[in-house]
Amino acid sequence: MRRNLFHHFDTTGFIMTKQEQDAFRDYLQHIEDELLEAVAADYIWLAAQSEDQEPYSRFYWRRNACREECARRGKLRIWRHAERAISGPVEQVA
Repeated sequence: MRRNLFHHFDTTGFIMTKQEQDAFRDYLQHIEDELLEAVAADYIWLAAQSEDQEPYSRFYWRRNACREECARRGKLRIWRHAERAISGPVEQVA
């Protein structure tokens, strides 16, 4: 049996409760564009990092919620900026 390192799935197969999903969507709706871009970039990166272990993790769901919020605002440029922010050179911390 494969060990679930991130503990994002429960035995019913749901990645997040409806309450968690609603709370995150509400959070996204109330933040400024600049913060939405930063949050989106974080979840784009986190979803990519966890994709092999859990392709449908909370990170994946939250990444998609960020994109949906950008689209809801009519500002997909925020999403494109977030994607570009993580595709550049990554500084390593010693």
